Amino acid sequence: MKQGQHTKIELPAWSDDPDYEAPLRAASQLPIAPEVYERRRPPEKPMSVAVDAVLKRLGIEASPWLERLAEAWPELAGPVAQKCKPGKFVDGILYVYVANSIDLYTIRRSALPALERAVKEFAGDVEVRQVRVTVGQR
Repeated sequence: MKQGQHTKIELPAWSDDPDYEAPLRAASQLPIAPEVYERRRPPEKPMSVAVDAVLKRLGIEASPWLERLAEAWPELAGPVAQKCKPGKFVDGILYVYVANSIDLYTIRRSALPALERAVKEFAGDVEVRQVRVTVGQR
């Protein structure tokens, strides 16, 4: 073939058919019915569910009971209240934090039984199985 000459391409007979649709070349060209898309979406949930999930993943659990306990802590814990504070409440266990191992030893040896009784009385209908004292941020 010489330069400048063009060859004629013959089209198949079906190319003149008005009902003919060209084949799809990419997955993005596939037709998707809107009702199919809606079935693939997860059901909508309230925003509070998402916030609770994020807080739980971060280890922050909201508890109105724990907030009331923190407010009443100085009267409830008595003289050891200055050395410790309630931290978190998970699965019926109240974690109480102290600043150092000396306070941890002192509270575990002398004040833990009384502190546990006082917390269980304060809890009312909230089930407190155990009070754990551990070194942490005050």
